[in-house]
Amino acid sequence: MGNELIPLRGVQVPAAASSAPATIKSGISALIAAFATGRLDDERRIELRDLYVEAIAGFDVAIAEAALRHLRFSNPRNPFHPSPQDVREACYDVAAERHHAYLRSLHPDLRAARESVIRDGGWRLSEADLITAAEALLQAEAPRRAETAAVVAEAPLKRMAP
Repeated sequence: MGNELIPLRGVQVPAAASSAPATIKSGISALIAAFATGRLDDERRIELRDLYVEAIAGFDVAIAEAALRHLRFSNPRNPFHPSPQDVREACYDVAAERHHAYLRSLHPDLRAARESVIRDGGWRLSEADLITAAEALLQAEAPRRAETAAVVAEAPLKRMAP
């Protein structure tokens, strides 16, 4: 099924383009229609759509939708259509932004443990495996943290001289 071609309005189109989710197809259509410069004939429009579909291949649908929406209003090539490279870079930007937001949402202890796992060679792990390893690290450190908290609680408070 890799590079199959299917006929679509008399033009051979990669099968992946015709099987793209409806939200992606409508996002691409809106992106193409948003720029008046260089009105496209049907064949060029289909070719551009297929290039855009190929550019977003491998990204989550929500990320691709957000990137297409962003490019409709923040096109670096305005008044011309964005290039497939622009679409792909927008997908990378949205994915990175969401990943950073996800990391900021983690509890500080879990975030620190995740970074520790990465430093110890865990950079090869998927995000889910990283979080699992970080949680295991936190559980292993829990008794030591409890001992430290007990020692701190028992320590006499030193008052500063007025």
